[in-house]
Amino acid sequence: MESLTVWFGQAEPPGHLTHVLLWDSFLPSGAPPTWRSLPEEINLNRGALRAEHLHWIHNVGMSQVKKVPLRQSLLIRPQLSYWWMTLPSSHALEPDSPVYNAVRLRVLERLTSETQADCIALANGDRASIRLIRSWGRDSGHKIVTCPKVTPRKTRKSGSWGLKAKVLLLRAVPPAGALVGLLTTGSPISAKTKCANAVKSSGIVMIDYLAHLHQDATSAGEFNSNYWGPLVNLVQSTGPTQWLHLSADRGKRKDVEKDVELMDAWRSPPDVRHSLLQAHVTFPLRMKALRDYLRVVAMGLRTRRKRELLWDHRARASMWPVFRSQYRDEWYGTGAFHNCLALNLFEDFLSRLPQAPLGIYLFENQPWEMALIHAWRTGGHGTLIGFAHSTIPFWSTRIFKDRRDLWSKDSPGVMPCPDQVAVNGPSAREALLTGGYPNDRLIDVEAVRYLERSTLDDHTRSSEGVLLVLGEYDARITERILSDVGQAPHDADFQGEIVFRGHPAAEPLTESVTSRFTLDDHPSSTEALRSANVIVCGALSSVALEALRLGKTTCLVADGRTFTSSPAEGFDPSWVFGTKDLAGVLRGKPVANREFHSPGLMNYFWLGHNLAKWRELIRTRSQPFADDACP
Repeated sequence: MESLTVWFGQAEPPGHLTHVLLWDSFLPSGAPPTWRSLPEEINLNRGALRAEHLHWIHNVGMSQVKKVPLRQSLLIRPQLSYWWMTLPSSHALEPDSPVYNAVRLRVLERLTSETQADCIALANGDRASIRLIRSWGRDSGHKIVTCPKVTPRKTRKSGSWGLKAKVLLLRAVPPAGALVGLLTTGSPISAKTKCANAVKSSGIVMIDYLAHLHQDATSAGEFNSNYWGPLVNLVQSTGPTQWLHLSADRGKRKDVEKDVELMDAWRSPPDVRHSLLQAHVTFPLRMKALRDYLRVVAMGLRTRRKRELLWDHRARASMWPVFRSQYRDEWYGTGAFHNCLALNLFEDFLSRLPQAPLGIYLFENQPWEMALIHAWRTGGHGTLIGFAHSTIPFWSTRIFKDRRDLWSKDSPGVMPCPDQVAVNGPSAREALLTGGYPNDRLIDVEAVRYLERSTLDDHTRSSEGVLLVLGEYDARITERILSDVGQAPHDADFQGEIVFRGHPAAEPLTESVTSRFTLDDHPSSTEALRSANVIVCGALSSVALEALRLGKTTCLVADGRTFTSSPAEGFDPSWVFGTKDLAGVLRGKPVANREFHSPGLMNYFWLGHNLAKWRELIRTRSQPFADDACP
């Protein structure tokens, strides 16, 4: 047969190409039957593909290194394996993430075998993607050529030369990033003094990020968190409460000082205390973190045969090129140092805290959570509950694990787990049960983060002809959304106003955005949604649920560079696969169904305003958990 062309980018391939596989885009309308799209293939087979990836991660952790499982050889503490702070904690939902690339290579191998291609031509690809597929081709025995007639895509140019040089340095010499973290993380002397006596109370301990705060947290001088909503007052009314916040930006000194000043301005009851974890960095803790960092570096250097350890039979290739950059960061770079620092900070803080009967933290299975669980156990505290505070994306490979790793006790180096996971609705419960979570480890609670929104009337007035575009946390996904929005209103002869609202935790908006769109100035996303009649957002955002509940025409922009994993799939949104689809929606034409799987649950959250479920949890879990708690 003819060679198979792997096509990169959003531009449509030339019509004369017979066998085409789209790497990071969806099939255009009227595409020949011999054309395939990797993003669409992944969406159609995502159940099996997720299980394959989680199974592979488990097997890598159990691979023998000198007759000892890898995860056991990486013990940084007697009951904590550093393994769980590395590959298993990969963030799968960012564009071109290592997990997404690994899944793409597995599907690429399957489709190549099905078509019996004797040669694979790469067209319009960037250097990183070409290197990745060439490495896969060498391992799997496929002939790879670069199509000479297509001009390579230009990479996006952004940032100063100084920033680019810094990025290149940290990639080439990962320990330089660790050194930067050692020198810049922590608090100035003033912040240390203010927080010196913070660890005094027992009672309930609440752990979260110092982010996503309600406007009252700064304007009225009161702690009001959008993560916890009315749960803040309920918890504090039960007695002594210790809030432990994590700086949202790895605890740089200037950010720590601002965060401490913000907390000092809060008026709190006498038995309620707020502490910032990174404000407790001291010189001895830095040295302990440095010691652990050097141990982690030694672990990385001792772990040889990395290509063999990361071999994947489904892809018939090693995944080492896919995860190499993450590995270098988490064993030798900035990530490694911050993991070690978090471990020592939690151990120090929780060892000095009087024994607490109950701890509740934001559950996402990030590396710092592994350190928290370990330090909580060794500190002799009581029940620890992880709160799944938002929606649970299907492709969150931090949350979803191989069934054999959840609350396992089969050998040293098992995954740290909370005593239970609090779920905020039927959808979250069903997703975790389907993903292998034991029923007795799940506990139902109200979705406190969404209670305020649930009080709104479903039928709200909106400004006619207002198109609201919502940005994502990742700037690259926001750029794709804005790209689709840019031409569609013109093609649809849309005469209304186009308003842009950035993600609250994203970087500041660029001048190109501020000059092209009217910026939304509503104090909350809820009010912004109410003011518009057409909503455009990414395929990961939970705000789409609220937009659909309010009866808004809601468009989800699918991005072929990452997993499509929207919590709103079961609510019949309009899927957008490019400018033409969005223009069709604006003209009032429906978008063709793309066969995306959906949970089909209309009652998404538990929304009891009296917080009966939370009250019961606090009443019954304020004593230490049973003896079968996870190690």
